[in-house]
Amino acid sequence: MGLLCHNDRVLWLVNMTSPGERQHYALVLIQCLFDHLPPEMTVWLLCDIGCQLEHSSRKWGLLDNSILDKIQ
Repeated sequence: MGLLCHNDRVLWLVNMTSPGERQHYALVLIQCLFDHLPPEMTVWLLCDIGCQLEHSSRKWGLLDNSILDKIQ
């Protein structure tokens, strides 16, 4: 699984070691992205599991609310 910029350049990749869609791969990529961005920046993410990812993150505290509030 990878995180690409709008120019289709690879920013980060993760090695998926288990089959199926696992949320932790996407969470690691998002956390890594926000670790390298200025705190005031808003990010637009395209993700086929975006609604479920946001719901799980808010319910279980997987990502900080400061990060979730900056994702469109």
